[in-house]
Amino acid sequence: MVPADPAEFTRRLETAAAELAEERRNGQADFARTRAVGVGLLVLGRLDHARAVLTDASALADTTARRIAVTINLADAHRYADTDEGRAAAEPLYLRALELARLHVPERVDFALQHLAKQRIDSGRFAEARLLLDEALALRVAAGDAELIASTRQALAHLSAREAG
Repeated sequence: MVPADPAEFTRRLETAAAELAEERRNGQADFARTRAVGVGLLVLGRLDHARAVLTDASALADTTARRIAVTINLADAHRYADTDEGRAAAEPLYLRALELARLHVPERVDFALQHLAKQRIDSGRFAEARLLLDEALALRVAAGDAELIASTRQALAHLSAREAG
């Protein structure tokens, strides 16, 4: 995720973060704004702050679909640190998101699979990643979403490149 205009994106995010801080002081913070600010911080690479805000968003999630989404975002905030510790911290979050999706929101299983697969690629667990991506691709092909199919095929190409060394 890279903003087309980083300066404008940063300006808007800082405004949204200030509004969120005011809402939190008043006890009025909502899930959508909190998660959006957390994801924005993630995009900018402000990972510690993103993890804190996404943890707050997780507490505000009022549906299983929202819990899945923010759990994946929080896992990404750990994984993007690109450290063994970050990848290890991300894994149980991705697994939880996948479990929730399989049990309650089957239309989100492909997202959870793909993000877990990326963690596996980053951890050098290529065979596991391939199985996860193959399952995600099958679900996306069945759903017929060309953009998501292309995303999974891109992830598989990335995996093949990493396997080749």
